[in-house]
Amino acid sequence: GDKEVLDESIVAIKGESEAMKDLIEKLLFLARSDKHLLTLKKEDFYMNELINEIVYETTLIDSNHIIIGEAPENIMVNADRKLLKQAIRIFVDNSVKFTPKEGRIKIRSYLQKRELVIIVEDTGIGIPKEDIKNIFNRFYRSDKSRTKETGGHGLGLSIAKFIIDEHDGYIKVESQVDVGTKIKIFLPKTKA
Repeated sequence: GDKEVLDESIVAIKGESEAMKDLIEKLLFLARSDKHLLTLKKEDFYMNELINEIVYETTLIDSNHIIIGEAPENIMVNADRKLLKQAIRIFVDNSVKFTPKEGRIKIRSYLQKRELVIIVEDTGIGIPKEDIKNIFNRFYRSDKSRTKETGGHGLGLSIAKFIIDEHDGYIKVESQVDVGTKIKIFLPKTKA
């Protein structure tokens, strides 16, 4: 009969329902990928437009960080736009989770020799060197990230890696504890 307790319970149930929905969607995505049921829907688009979109959407929901986008206007990509956005968004969301307030998150892209490079860089808590080799494993979470406040199930990075692998790309991670993390995504070069 206590309205305050009822309201608190409804908020808790709603939060847990959203977390369960997120977990189920990630598990279904991975199940489809394991069974090779996902097909890329490649299209031509400009990388700067995608980066600007991600920066804009991130700043709408996060006013605690400085979000910066840098990308030349003339880099044309042939990729599955929706999936590539999902992969970059996973890295950005991790940066938001593990970067203290007023920290900086930068998303940029450029051409390097025969590859398109996309970088998501933050001034967050960093990843211990011994954990870097495991971060793309399903359900893996480094010790510092095992807190209730940050949430997550340890599936996002494995999904992002799958998406980049499907685009014949690869990922490099550079990180230093208490300094930040730099995720480098390399994709085959397309038209400029």
